[in-house]
Amino acid sequence: MGRDREHDERGGRLHLALEILRRIPHGQGFTARQLHMRLQTAGIVTSLRTVQRILHEDLVPLCAVVCSQDKMPFRYAWPQQEISWPQALQSPQDSMLVAMARAHLALPAVGTPRPAQGWENKLHVLDAPVPRHGARMSEVVLSTLCTALYHDLEVLLHQASGEIPRRLRPLGLLVSQGQLDLVALALPEEALCHLPLAGMGQVELTAQTFQRPPGFDLTQALRPRLRFHTSKAIVAQLLDHPQLRAHSVTEHHQGVEVSAYVLDETAAQAWLHRHKDDIWNVDKEAWSEDSELT
Repeated sequence: MGRDREHDERGGRLHLALEILRRIPHGQGFTARQLHMRLQTAGIVTSLRTVQRILHEDLVPLCAVVCSQDKMPFRYAWPQQEISWPQALQSPQDSMLVAMARAHLALPAVGTPRPAQGWENKLHVLDAPVPRHGARMSEVVLSTLCTALYHDLEVLLHQASGEIPRRLRPLGLLVSQGQLDLVALALPEEALCHLPLAGMGQVELTAQTFQRPPGFDLTQALRPRLRFHTSKAIVAQLLDHPQLRAHSVTEHHQGVEVSAYVLDETAAQAWLHRHKDDIWNVDKEAWSEDSELT
């Protein structure tokens, strides 16, 4: 992807690219200023210059967005004909953006397009229409993990100072509203784990390749959904939880009904216990028989 110092530091360039993609129309296009205003209306703060850079450096060359230059100001739209996705890309991170864009475009439609080359079963975009801001993540961490995933390379995750680095085998990325979670095997026990990229420490690429587990299916890597009723105040806290991913939030006469994906059962149990006085009608069917949520 093109470089932008402000958003590389905040880890928000990828999130902004996806948010802009969601607002690009079919047919008559929008100007960069119109797209910028729609981001502001959604509470996404960025500069007009940054929107222009992402359009010209990422979305037009990589995602087949059409820039109409017949009159000023330029307008941006999806092409009327079938999209011709680029074959030669600059980096694994570029190819991941293309794969993610294709998945986002397929969500409202029936069927899923073929992922960009090299990302088959390594990227899964959740159909989670919950408005939220993308959590901050390091652009360097994202770039390193994209390279590791693309080439099936092990990585070392450096956490707190003085701790022994965790050796991981990255298997895929789960994407929900601009937030990314790494699915990986933690060595030496080869335990499947989910790790939010937001706040992740330094990731070091190794030269050690590995074979992906036979029959591994990234779409099945998520824990089943958790359902419950609560208040709006609790929902706001849920959207910032690192191990829960809101799938749907529906308001009705009993309060707010929430459906969420669970990345870590222990963390989810602790969160539910902490808010037990404000949560009711917990659906336990998606959990194993020995799990207790209340």
